[in-house]
Amino acid sequence: MVATDPKTLFLESVATGEQSHNSQWMAQDLIRVINGLEEGNIIVAGAVTDSTNANKLTWKILEEYFPYYPTKFFHGCAAHGLNLLVKDIIGAPKTRKQGRANRPIWKVIHSNHLLNSRLNVRTL
Repeated sequence: MVATDPKTLFLESVATGEQSHNSQWMAQDLIRVINGLEEGNIIVAGAVTDSTNANKLTWKILEEYFPYYPTKFFHGCAAHGLNLLVKDIIGAPKTRKQGRANRPIWKVIHSNHLLNSRLNVRTL
């Protein structure tokens, strides 16, 4: 999918069958799509995926592949991350033991400068 101003365009759908969605396969497929677009003189700024471990490794592969990094950005979907955060906060029981289990969420927020600054702006 491509998001441009003011339209969003569906590019293609790939039937993967039993193909494992590992980081190497996802990186090669994104490289194929990005190179195809750029051959048609379409500038690609990056790609947004969910934040699974396989996708995080995919971002690293893509950053190494494209020689002009950091002009391309590969990252997780902020809306999806915030959605998961809200679900964890609202659905979290108020017991001390389970409250400790939710601490890693706050570590994620504080380690991500964008999320941390947005949270600080909203709470001031």
